[in-house]
Order: sequence, then structure tokens, then C-alpha cells
Amino acid sequence: MDDEYLSKGDASDAAFLFTQAIHDGPPTAALYAERARAFIGTGDLVSAADDAIRAVELDPTMPRAYLRTARAWIGLKRYGDARAAVLAGTVLAPGDMRFAELMEELDGKKMVPEMRMTSSSQAGVEGATCDSGKLRKLIDDMHGVPRPAHRRASSSVF
Repeated sequence: MDDEYLSKGDASDAAFLFTQAIHDGPPTAALYAERARAFIGTGDLVSAADDAIRAVELDPTMPRAYLRTARAWIGLKRYGDARAAVLAGTVLAPGDMRFAELMEELDGKKMVPEMRMTSSSQAGVEGATCDSGKLRKLIDDMHGVPRPAHRRASSSVF
């Protein structure tokens, strides 16, 4: 039923239904990934990124979560973070052409330093605290990349 709302383009209703499902049952990576898709449809890219990262946390083997993360970060012009999500997804699903298409899109983007959102630009967005360091740690952990004890995750938020 929720996908029916998304296919009709009514992303706000879909986001509402996924929110209810997350609150009613055990929250799953699939629910967060699909709510991220709905938030992308509404243009709420901060919430989309937050949900996509939550989906990765719940199931770091779900390629769809990396697709949503990359799409949200592209919209937020966080191209380096989007590239990291695409690369992680490509490892999980090497034949998935959606990752190749996203990488082509990213190759055409001008790489600029990623900027923090100020609290004024986050007004009204509760819980918008996801950061690229958290995703990078998950990706590193998933692939067995050792992390030096002194290395700290980024504290940037968007």
C-alpha cells in the first residue's frame, strides 16, 4: 500500500504512513529506507539523509539504503559523502546499474568542500544530526578496515 502512494507521487502521504509503521512496529531498515525515499520526494533531504543513515545502521548490507543516502547527499550537494555511499553500495551490489548511474552523475558534479548546516538552516528539522563520519565508520567496519584508536568521526552535521 505504501508503494502505491509513492508511485502516485504523493510522497507526503507515503512519509506519513512509513512514520506510522516505524512507530507501530519494530523499526526496520526497509521502513527507514522507504521513508527516506518518500522524504526525497517531498524535498526534505535532511530527513531523507537521516533516515537513510538509520537504514544503513540497521542493515549495513542493504544496497537500497546506500542508494537513498547517496541520493539525499547529492541533493544536499555533499558530493564526497554521496560518492562514499555509492562506492559502498557498489561493493554490495556490483551489477546494480543504479550505482553506476549515480557515479556518472557525481562525476559531472564540481567537488566543493562540504559545509556544515547552521542551526538556523536546521530550524524545524528535529534530529538532523547525521554525519558522514558515522557512515564512513559503518562502511569501514563492514569491510574490515582497521580504524586507528586516535581517529575520530567527523562532527559535522547537516
